[in-house]
Amino acid sequence: MKKWKKWIRAEMDMEFFACVHWVSLLWCYSLIRWLCGKDGVSFFFMTEMGVTSYVMAIGQRFIFCNERIYKRIPSAVRYTLWTLVPAVIMIAAQFLFGWFGDLPCVAWISFDIILVVFLAIVEICIHKFYEDDTKVLNDLLTQYQGGRRDV
Repeated sequence: MKKWKKWIRAEMDMEFFACVHWVSLLWCYSLIRWLCGKDGVSFFFMTEMGVTSYVMAIGQRFIFCNERIYKRIPSAVRYTLWTLVPAVIMIAAQFLFGWFGDLPCVAWISFDIILVVFLAIVEICIHKFYEDDTKVLNDLLTQYQGGRRDV
């Protein structure tokens, strides 16, 4: 049962990040199309972006799937990989699927810059939230054990 619980938790995390990536890709792509004077996004492109988002989340999860390996990688490298892996997947997908075929070069360049910055901001926020949660849990554990922890 413990393995199932761990697997379900990992899958839910991956689904969450895939959905965040998908909404971000779709929103940014739609906005850039609109700014370039094009209305509407093909359902086929939306589906491709959904699949790409899931692959991006798998890429992020794959990097950190083994905690022993994860802990041996320096923090700066982990944070860089967390942003770089989905960015590379996203950029490869946009050229593979031809999302910007009818738009000027500035459109895909803007899209890439905006979303790479977005991925970096998401990483910073996640790191900060986990850091804060860990501190709170450590403080609660210290209180429960009757000890005092001065910070």
